[in-house]
Amino acid sequence: MRVERPIWIEAGKEIKNLAMALGLPSGNAKQIEETLGIISAISFGSEFKFETSVETEHGAMGKVIGCAILNSAIQMGLDPMVVAHPACRAMMVRPLKA
Repeated sequence: MRVERPIWIEAGKEIKNLAMALGLPSGNAKQIEETLGIISAISFGSEFKFETSVETEHGAMGKVIGCAILNSAIQMGLDPMVVAHPACRAMMVRPLKA
């Protein structure tokens, strides 16, 4: 995860730029979480599925219910804990406490 984290930080900056260029909503935590799902589907393909699992006044959290990277790792016989999950953990957005 140490290697991936700086890469995903830079990717996050570009995700913000793409979201702004597409005019996607970012007014509250739920909108940001939904926008992240849209950008992730654009970036990772149509197999990527995302849904809101928790929403509070302080944040929102979604869960991935379909992932092309994970599916490909499994199809190739690779260990998802090594191949797919470290990138997912580096990218995760967690709600902030007020």
